[in-house]
Amino acid sequence: MLQLSLICQVLLPIINASHINIFADLCKSFLCNPYKITTRSLSRRSNYSLRHIFRFLSLPNIRWIAMRLSLFKHFIYQENQHYVAIIDEVVEAKSGHCSYGLSHFYSSIAQKTINSVCFFNLCFVNVATKIAYSIGTEQVIFTEKDKERIAVQKQALKEGKERAKKGEKLAKGRKKGTKNKTEKKSNDTTSFRTFKTLWDNVITETKNYLPKMKITHLLADSKYATQYYIDTIASVGCFLISKLNRNACLYEVYMHEEGEKKGKGRPKKYGKKIDFKNLDKKYFKETIVKDGQKQDIYQMQTYSQSIKNTILNVVIIIKKNDKSNDSFSILFSNDTSLTHTQIMDYYQMRFQIEFEFRDAKQMLGLSDFKNYKKVNLTNFVNLIFTMCLISKILLEDYRVYYNKPKMSLADLKNIFHARFRGETIIKFLGISDNNNFYLQKIKDFIPNDLINND
Repeated sequence: MLQLSLICQVLLPIINASHINIFADLCKSFLCNPYKITTRSLSRRSNYSLRHIFRFLSLPNIRWIAMRLSLFKHFIYQENQHYVAIIDEVVEAKSGHCSYGLSHFYSSIAQKTINSVCFFNLCFVNVATKIAYSIGTEQVIFTEKDKERIAVQKQALKEGKERAKKGEKLAKGRKKGTKNKTEKKSNDTTSFRTFKTLWDNVITETKNYLPKMKITHLLADSKYATQYYIDTIASVGCFLISKLNRNACLYEVYMHEEGEKKGKGRPKKYGKKIDFKNLDKKYFKETIVKDGQKQDIYQMQTYSQSIKNTILNVVIIIKKNDKSNDSFSILFSNDTSLTHTQIMDYYQMRFQIEFEFRDAKQMLGLSDFKNYKKVNLTNFVNLIFTMCLISKILLEDYRVYYNKPKMSLADLKNIFHARFRGETIIKFLGISDNNNFYLQKIKDFIPNDLINND
């Protein structure tokens, strides 16, 4: 059976031995804690004091990405397996006004902007097992320039609402003295800036630790379906698989017909505009039944007005509904070699990152932490997502050892909590640590009331 101390030993080239010991002890404290996880609650189940833990969390420049990649390389990575990357943001509500990076972010759970902190998280996913492993985390921070730009946008929106109330409209045409605007060649938004930092760091460290590993595709939701993201990941030979909005403006790739005379000027690029309600039958692939609902699958290569100069491999899924109008969704990739089945299967894997966020919030303290200083907060959140990775390593080993393939993270925490209670009782009874009989019994102990006891 794998021990936490042995797992943490692979990190010795990255952090020193004294820090390894407290890191391993903190990992155990995370799993022993059945309640809210904060720095203080961890200290109650740790061999180190609260001051020791704060000193560890105050260490600058801990190489968290390198640590996770080292764990991934030693315990998870298999050369014969194919891996893809997923990226998404997680928003966590915070009260007060002192937390580093605190701002107003949109929460999909609350369906509105809330006072919160936001983090980008990047995972590697095994295509065969469809299990996600957290590799990198970066906090989204608004600069003063970002705040000024957002304030201008809010003011313009406010003025538009006031005009609508009065029944006024903007004057048609260009305002006098307006200069031509050149197309933006760079994206300086907070989200893209954070994504690029995280992506570059992960790719650089992956080349160092796993030179043979090749990430071919990045999975992301519709927010990242822009030319900036495609160009950034294409620079390292990677393709994007994402989703387009239902109002996307798509055009067929123009095909030159035989006998058609070529005119002067630049060759024609765009064909007919795609009508989602009347799709050409030549693009039809198959009809599938999912959850009792018929779905017609179409695949085509198109251009998009929002993603210029890139041919998109588009899959349109028409969901048949007898009671209401048919609905549809548009998946795409800039990898034109993928089949419609591959694009659909890959995009479904994107939701594996949501399980990482669920475990981090419900089991490992992402919803509970009270750290607010920059270095403390950064290290604690990275520690949480590192624990997500370590818990998966332990779970794979424990499922085999105890012959319980459905064992969950909640079960793993129950086991560690029960052992912690047993060790505490032995300690208070004054039984010698040299008595291996009791210690071995505790290590082999497994509760009968596991959530998944199969």
